Amino acid sequence: MKKFASIALALAAAFTLAGCAKENPLKPYVSELTENVYAGESENYALRGRSGFFETDGKPDGEAGETRRLLALTLRGEEREETVSATVVVDGEAHTENFVFNPVTFAYEARFEMPFSQQTFDVILRENGREETVTMTSLLPENTLSLDGVLDALAANRPELVNSYMQNGVFCGEIAAKVNVRGEKAYWYVGITGASGRTHAFLMDGASGEILAAKDIFR
Repeated sequence: MKKFASIALALAAAFTLAGCAKENPLKPYVSELTENVYAGESENYALRGRSGFFETDGKPDGEAGETRRLLALTLRGEEREETVSATVVVDGEAHTENFVFNPVTFAYEARFEMPFSQQTFDVILRENGREETVTMTSLLPENTLSLDGVLDALAANRPELVNSYMQNGVFCGEIAAKVNVRGEKAYWYVGITGASGRTHAFLMDGASGEILAAKDIFR
């Protein structure tokens, strides 16, 4: 179900009280999130991972719809003749998914549609009767901003832009927010998309929230 709620007063408060611990009022309009990234290696495998959520209908239509939690594991390498499966244990329950090859990215991805918040975890990989364990560890530096923190920074740095999405007291847009790590430094990508398909995209410092680059993208 698409969701819109009046947040004008909450936005005003957020701009005034930037840096406070309250939940950012833009948070309900996030339709895609990567909140943690992971890496791990074993003798025969190198894995990357990300956790967060995605919008179930996947439409960049300017409205934040229903979402599902996600843990995605990526295995790079050439196409394999044998199927590779991954098993992750969460709260004592084992979840298993097969890696599927993407010919565009030349990588295999296994997607677990479930809540996930662990910082370190084991992945059991099975291929052609062989079993191997890869320990995954979060790559995020300790000073990385949370989703609330990066949205606070965006609202403080671009208040006129955020307010431009307000119509009759309603925020009309959806937000994609994705954290990543390059060279042991975290960065946030944040994009606000309206009903027209136009996206205001920002690359932000993952620790300070400083906007490093901005670009308009048209669909």
